[in-house]
Amino acid sequence: MRLVCFSDTHNQLPKNIPECGDVLIFAGDYARSRDDCNLPENEAMNRFLTFADWFSELPHKFKLLVAGNHDDILIYNYDVLKAYPSIIHMRNSGVDIEGFKFWGYDANQVYYGSALNKIPKVVDVLISHAPPEIYGLNSGTVGDHLLGKKLKNIDTLKVVINGHFHSGGGVVKEVDGIRYCNCALSDENYQLCRSPMIIDL
Repeated sequence: MRLVCFSDTHNQLPKNIPECGDVLIFAGDYARSRDDCNLPENEAMNRFLTFADWFSELPHKFKLLVAGNHDDILIYNYDVLKAYPSIIHMRNSGVDIEGFKFWGYDANQVYYGSALNKIPKVVDVLISHAPPEIYGLNSGTVGDHLLGKKLKNIDTLKVVINGHFHSGGGVVKEVDGIRYCNCALSDENYQLCRSPMIIDL
């Protein structure tokens, strides 16, 4: 199975999405900043709908999405993706695809501890906007400490997909047999500078 993964587009629509994958994964931050929510409601929603229209029309059979820390439209409007049946919104939920178990971890939800507790013991691919602390980059000093602790107890885990830290985008690091993949497309100036990441399971 081939995964095509990207995140951190920040109100930009990349033109270099490979069509060769089975599962398209967006790991959060379609929006530029939380300032989008200070826009008139219809304008902020229109920015989201522009992204959702584009994402839903990409040719991949399965399309998975988790919200990023800037994506308030997704965080607070639970039903906003119901008009897009081709997109699976992974809000602390999972889906089985051709024998692989995917889980989308959303730390934006109010009950943070509850989100952690929902992660099952059997997961092949975990999608999260921010990385776990055990990511292994930056001396392991950044990332979600509690998520990192939780993942140590999942023996089946093969791949962790995230974004959030622009400076680490495009990097795959293997730690204890698990591939940690930062698929952020933007640089620290919020300019698209990378291609989506292709991961074969």
